[in-house]
Amino acid sequence: MRPKALPGFTLLEVMIAVVLLTGAVAASALVFSRAIFMTADTETLTQASALAQEKLESLRGGSFAAIASEPKAAVPGWSGFSREVEVSQPAGTNSDFKQIGVTVYWDTVDGELSTDLTTYVANVSNN
Repeated sequence: MRPKALPGFTLLEVMIAVVLLTGAVAASALVFSRAIFMTADTETLTQASALAQEKLESLRGGSFAAIASEPKAAVPGWSGFSREVEVSQPAGTNSDFKQIGVTVYWDTVDGELSTDLTTYVANVSNN
């Protein structure tokens, strides 16, 4: 007569459970690490957008005649960011109207990224 089997898990069942649990933990770690990098990218884009908006506001708040293009240069106080201002006159408009484009650049492991904002300014003091 064969002895009655005791309740419990076999070694094979325990090994399969360990492999499945290890896979689940590894997948969770990958998801969390990607989420951290995406959060950092979003934060950098937000900072770059704020730097572009800040420059636009300072140009709009100054004299119309002083609004001029600026070459790409480092943003003071913000390491890793550079900014460029392009001022033009849209076709079909007179000299009392300017288009201002501000582009902010930053470096990533995948290369240089940028964001830009554009606005229009009218010289209302001549009207």
